[in-house]
Amino acid sequence: MKILIASLFFVASLFAWSGILTTSQTSFIKTSLVIIKIDKPNASKVSRAVAISAKHQGMTHEYNCSASGIVVFRYNHNLNERADVIQFFQKTLLKELPGIKTEIIFCDLMNIENVGKC
Repeated sequence: MKILIASLFFVASLFAWSGILTTSQTSFIKTSLVIIKIDKPNASKVSRAVAISAKHQGMTHEYNCSASGIVVFRYNHNLNERADVIQFFQKTLLKELPGIKTEIIFCDLMNIENVGKC
């Protein structure tokens, strides 16, 4: 059952990613993959973190693990610096998850036209 749910979730995230990329290419020029870690994770904390993606244009949730507290976001935006993306996520996490300690463990920045190219 867990494998079926994980498979369905993965397929759904792929559809969400492809939809965001094709519909927002005209308005967003950059994309970032941001991985956060939640301290002392549980299902409630992780689900609250996942809900952040629904509140922000250009942001999708790609993966999460309640046991480890890892949440992966794809964020399409017009920010030019990696530090700007990190600052956006730090402010967003403080606002949306008050009292929950989080850490950004990975953040990249690339042009949308280069996505999928070697």
